[in-house]
Amino acid sequence: MTSLEKATSELHEAYEKVREDLGHIFVAFEDLKNAGPTDDVSGLLDNLEKVIKDVRTGGLIGSGAHSHRRARQRWLDASGKADDS
Repeated sequence: MTSLEKATSELHEAYEKVREDLGHIFVAFEDLKNAGPTDDVSGLLDNLEKVIKDVRTGGLIGSGAHSHRRARQRWLDASGKADDS
């Protein structure tokens, strides 16, 4: 397997993990969206913020979207492409 093939595989794996983790954000957002006037909206917002941060950083045990960023950079380096973001 070439370095580009390996980098591509790692990029796709990291991307799929982020996509999977987005589901946690959608659930937390739906909880907030479905809240009523007697619900703890502030607490639901706090939870949404925490979930978003965990997806971005990976929480206590993972590396979250940061892993995708690193895999993307390795892929860019291996493919000789410039980072246009």
